[in-house]
Amino acid sequence: RNESVAKIRAARDARFEWRAERGVCSSLSENDFEDYDDILILARTDARATMGIEEAIERCKLFLEAGADITFLEAPQSVEEMKLYCDQVPGWKMANMLARGKTPALSPNELEEMGYSFAAYPFDIMCTIIESVQTKLEDLKQRDKPVKFLNRSKMIFFHPNM
Repeated sequence: RNESVAKIRAARDARFEWRAERGVCSSLSENDFEDYDDILILARTDARATMGIEEAIERCKLFLEAGADITFLEAPQSVEEMKLYCDQVPGWKMANMLARGKTPALSPNELEEMGYSFAAYPFDIMCTIIESVQTKLEDLKQRDKPVKFLNRSKMIFFHPNM
């Protein structure tokens, strides 16, 4: 716990120094930087898995006191634990909607209503791509004629010379 808090303080201090060196504010008071969002500190705890929800929540509170902008309590195991975290920890909170993870899968609207600021859905896009590839491969397996490739003129490129 103490080591994690010390790392967040170090990140906060480094952000303060970085901003001061670049003249982001004329004053060197930490309070002058509250409205800047060029660097955000996200503090994560995995304490729920080994020490329980109360310890994980307490760590998130300490992280905020140490200078974190966002807290991320990894793997709450029920909607009740998720609500408890949102009710007891102020500020921005991140949810991780990992497919087949320990955290209940909720919609963005449900998470926002609960008190989460944003969510990561790390495997959703990858799973969609995998399903698409599997479908295409199955289609290719069933074909008895040549494969038709994409018309290059209909593709979108970011570089104008492609």
